[in-house]
Amino acid sequence: ISINKLGNGIAKIDDREISILKKNLRGATHNDLVALTIDDSNNYGIVSRIIERDNSNYVGEVIQKNGKLYIKDKRLGIINVSNDMHLVEGEKVLIHHENGNIKIVGGIGHKDDPGIDIKTILYDHNFGFEHSSEILAELEEIPSYLTEKEIRQELKKGRIDYRGEKIVTIDCDDTKDIDDGISIKQLDNGNIELKVFIADVAHYVKEGSAIDDDAHKRGTSVYPPGSVDPMLDHKISNGICSLNPNVDRLAMCYTTTFNKDGKVIDFKVEEAIINSKKKMKYSDVNRILEQDELVSGYEEYLKELYLMYKLSLLISKQLESNGHLNFISPETKVILDDKYNVDRLEQRYSGAAEKLIEYFMIITNIEVAKYALFLGIPHIYRIHGEPDQDRLIKTYKILKANNYIKGKEKKKYSHTDIQKTIEQLKELENAHIFSKLLITFQDKAKYSDDNIGHYAIGAIVYSHNTSPIRRRPDLINQRIIKSFLHNGLEYTQDKYNDLKEVAIHCSARERDAESAEREAVDMKKAEYMESHIGEIHTGFVSYVCRFGIWVVLENGVEGFIHINNLPHDKYNYSEDFIALFGRNYKFCIGDKLEIKVKSVSKDNRTVDFVISKDYLKNEINSKQNVKKKIKK
Repeated sequence: ISINKLGNGIAKIDDREISILKKNLRGATHNDLVALTIDDSNNYGIVSRIIERDNSNYVGEVIQKNGKLYIKDKRLGIINVSNDMHLVEGEKVLIHHENGNIKIVGGIGHKDDPGIDIKTILYDHNFGFEHSSEILAELEEIPSYLTEKEIRQELKKGRIDYRGEKIVTIDCDDTKDIDDGISIKQLDNGNIELKVFIADVAHYVKEGSAIDDDAHKRGTSVYPPGSVDPMLDHKISNGICSLNPNVDRLAMCYTTTFNKDGKVIDFKVEEAIINSKKKMKYSDVNRILEQDELVSGYEEYLKELYLMYKLSLLISKQLESNGHLNFISPETKVILDDKYNVDRLEQRYSGAAEKLIEYFMIITNIEVAKYALFLGIPHIYRIHGEPDQDRLIKTYKILKANNYIKGKEKKKYSHTDIQKTIEQLKELENAHIFSKLLITFQDKAKYSDDNIGHYAIGAIVYSHNTSPIRRRPDLINQRIIKSFLHNGLEYTQDKYNDLKEVAIHCSARERDAESAEREAVDMKKAEYMESHIGEIHTGFVSYVCRFGIWVVLENGVEGFIHINNLPHDKYNYSEDFIALFGRNYKFCIGDKLEIKVKSVSKDNRTVDFVISKDYLKNEINSKQNVKKKIKK
């Protein structure tokens, strides 16, 4: 069960979401495992039993009521404060909730402190915690650079010296934890050799160490706006393991050879020593590849960049033929100022450089997963099941009813059907709305020790290996592959014979990180809109429910219009068409609307809209035309 911003509960059972009103929670709190009595007629539930209490950290705020101090948390309610705690009103307090018992750990800052809003969300999702003394002691032992002595020792052990290779990294402008570097060359026979170098994190993060245990607990790095909560301390993530330019680094080398059509004909795994020659920026590489602009400092890398671009297009074509689904999903980037306040919002789409790196990492991850599967090496796979066909059929009915796509309805939709639909949608200005709907009706990817393939990638086997600085499964897979290279298959199979629980834990922590990042972005979007109340904006209906509609604006901000704030009418909700139909008005997913910002709550991370009067006056069709549309 999860508790939403209004204090009501939502429970997910076999892809079905059950709503629980606050009065029917019966003592259940956020993340508890509960038994429900469900009313199928309205999809509402009542908590009949609490099976297992959540053991988590939360952050509450000290409030004053009738001259007394209390701690308020939207999920745990009001908590009494003892007189000897010396707390002040407005202070944020860490609360540990275990088996129904609540313990106040201590203050973490005041609500008005810069960045405390982000910190609160991280703590709420069990991220952001401080390092223990054991971790700090181990970090002291981690070197800041590679010595000549260690390089000689590693070369004697069989590492390959690739410091003479023309290796580059391509990343965001502000990236400091660089996992991957690449080099490329065209062979005499016309084949293309791509080397992907991944930071050898397992060399420094020893299994069973306090640093390793801490990385397991975190599970992943988290990237809220303007900051990062790293899985591994900055000394590792930004230092000795980051593939920074012009310094020697230990790495894993994955060499993939392609024929002239972009098909993989050979794959090899090695331990390496490298020295990256240049840290490239996505923005610069996009100017070169998309606008044919000569960017200063890139002159000697143009041949390699154009070859990379050529190969990325060939890989894209091969992936597409295997069923890769390239959804349309712009990212809203929240830009903060030096006081952690929102400076601006930017809608970003992937350019040629971003896609180039994405395809290189996808193909490398596919090949590493194949390597592990076919050799019998234990592995944590990234799996993604087939979509629910009933949901897909429902989506296609909506698209066809609104004339967004054409073609006959089918009983089953394939990879090819979805690919064609995405291509058709690209021509629409509301393409991202329906692309998101197609994603929503897909299964969620997760980690598993049992391979079932990855539907959205279009791969029979897939795993994560290219970000060991940022993701726990990548680090574990790297450690296992290194064990295989040094100790052989039998030893490795025996040592890593049970990865199921690890995969479940990593999947859960990934979901926690996604929730934390999403909440932080929504909060900062709400903060940004506080100064835009009363303004008129254009947006698209992103979803519809019985109680109203959600509208997403051009800047990526999503707000809600309650049914009471829609034009007066008698509305009926259609689940089949995700629409509200009235006698005079209809509101369907994908509709373009002009709205007015009504109110904002940063604390609840909500933005409320109303439909602008001018839009109702000028844009809504006459009753006669609307009735014709509704009838159709």
